[in-house]
Amino acid sequence: MNRFCHRLLFSATLTYFDTIRLRHICCWVLLTTIITSCSTNQVNYSPIENQQHQWQELKSEYPVNKSALKGLLTSATLSNNWKLMWLIELELCQIETDAETKLDACKKAKQLSLVFYQDPSLQFDTSLVLYEQFHQHQDLLDANRYATTETQKIDVLLAQSIVPTKTQQQGIASGSLQEARLLYLLGKNTEDTVLLSKAAQLFWQHRQINKQADSLYLLAMLKWALGQNEEARSNAVKSLMLHARSNNNVAMKTIQRWLDEH
Repeated sequence: MNRFCHRLLFSATLTYFDTIRLRHICCWVLLTTIITSCSTNQVNYSPIENQQHQWQELKSEYPVNKSALKGLLTSATLSNNWKLMWLIELELCQIETDAETKLDACKKAKQLSLVFYQDPSLQFDTSLVLYEQFHQHQDLLDANRYATTETQKIDVLLAQSIVPTKTQQQGIASGSLQEARLLYLLGKNTEDTVLLSKAAQLFWQHRQINKQADSLYLLAMLKWALGQNEEARSNAVKSLMLHARSNNNVAMKTIQRWLDEH
C-alpha cells in the first residue's frame, strides 16, 4: 500500500512540474509572438514625417514654445523641408516680440514663399501676415492680388479694419477665427463690451494670445468708462498676464501704466 502511494505521489509530482513547464513554454511563445508582432507593425516615420508630427504638437501648445520651434526649424533646414521652414518662420513672424527678431523671421518667411511661387494660397497667407505685422502697402497689394476666395477677400478687409458687408458676414463660419476678428472690430467700433467679450473667448479657443489680450485690455478701458471699475481692473490684469506669457514687453508696460493710474 505504501509503495503504491509513493508511486502515485511521484507520478502526480511529475505531472505538476510538467504542467508548470508547459505553462512557462506557452507564456514565452505568447510573449515572443507579441514582441515580434509589435516590431513588425511598428510605424517607421521618415525624418520629414517626424518633423510634421513635432510641428503639430508644438502648434497645439498655448503659447507656442519658441525655443522648441527654433530647434525644429534647424532640423527642417537640415532635411531641406522647405514647407515646414516656411511655416515656422511665418509663425515666428507673428509671435516674436523682439522687433529685430520679428523682422528677420518675416523676411525669411517672405523669401521661403518664393520656393512655392506656384501656390497662390501660400503667397496669400504670407502677404496677409506681413501686412498685419508691418502694414506695408505692397504687402496689401500682394494679398489682394492672391485673394481668390470670398474667405480670403474678407480676411483682407478685416486686416485693414474694414467691416465686411452684411452679405459677406453671412458667409463667416460661426466660431471661426475670422468671426473672432469680426467681433473684435465691431466691438471696437461700437464700444460694445458684449461683442468684445465674445471676441476674447473665441481668440482664446483659437490660441491667439496677443489678440485675446488686446480684446481684454480694450474691454477693461470700456468697463472703466462705464463705472465698472473692479471688472475693468480684472480684465486689465488678465491682459497683462497673457502678454507676459508671450513676453510682449511693450504691451505689458502700457497695461501696467494703466493699472497704476487706475
